Amino acid sequence: ASLLTGLYPHGHGVRDLLSPLEGHIPLLQEVFRSAGYRTGAIVGNYVLQDRFSGLARGFDSWCEDLPEKEGVPPDAVPQRTARSLTDGALAALGLAAARPDAGPAHAMVREGEPWFLWLHYMDPHGLYDPPPEHRIFHRETPDPIPDDPGSAAGELHRFLVADYNVPPSCRTSDGRIDAALVRDLYDGEVHYVDAEIGRLLDTLRAKGLLEKTLVVVVADHGESLGEHRCWFEHGRDAYETTCRVPLIVRLPASKGARPAPGVRNADLSLADIAPTILDWLGLPKLRDAMG
Repeated sequence: ASLLTGLYPHGHGVRDLLSPLEGHIPLLQEVFRSAGYRTGAIVGNYVLQDRFSGLARGFDSWCEDLPEKEGVPPDAVPQRTARSLTDGALAALGLAAARPDAGPAHAMVREGEPWFLWLHYMDPHGLYDPPPEHRIFHRETPDPIPDDPGSAAGELHRFLVADYNVPPSCRTSDGRIDAALVRDLYDGEVHYVDAEIGRLLDTLRAKGLLEKTLVVVVADHGESLGEHRCWFEHGRDAYETTCRVPLIVRLPASKGARPAPGVRNADLSLADIAPTILDWLGLPKLRDAMG
């Protein structure tokens, strides 16, 4: 909600996973559509279905198909993993045939019209289960999670191990969880989604579209992999482990000379992204849409 409204939770009112955004809050895609863009979205996360999120408003094409039914812990909800989502993105852009098991069924773009496409990749996320070709194991020495030491005076939060996110293969012979193996599987999930985003960008480049496209890649949260006594979860605290996320921006060639590639050290927020995109493209501000 913050990514698509440019507002913090106290401004847009969404404070938990299953509370939809209220209909009077302007969304980034509504500004794009009003400016003549074709708008589309493909989401891979169960809680982003419109009945839970209220985010479909303003999209000409909204796809929330979740073909992977094996379930995301702890509630075994379905999802759409990275390879399927990239396939859907290529279909939405008219660059590949639609999948038989998941939409969109038709291309969202029209010849000569600008477009805005929002893709929400579910990976990397529990259960950590990347495809075999993306499993990269770095550590040979087990790193078993210590037993719960119990609470102590002055501690800010409880010891937490989200064992529902741990594959059976990551347990030692005595049944303990090998944190090193779990971290390697998480790295594999990062590698997997990186490769799938790369496949999308490579296809855009091959079709001559990348130079005309503004690309923004960002995460909505990180993951605790043992920091602050929290293993394999997120959303329980506000440390940098879960709040500091990647942000990669590539401007289209039409915007003139690009800034030199490099790492910027600045105080940024997901709430900055929507208004910044609109500013770059010379489109009306979200607050103007609020009247």
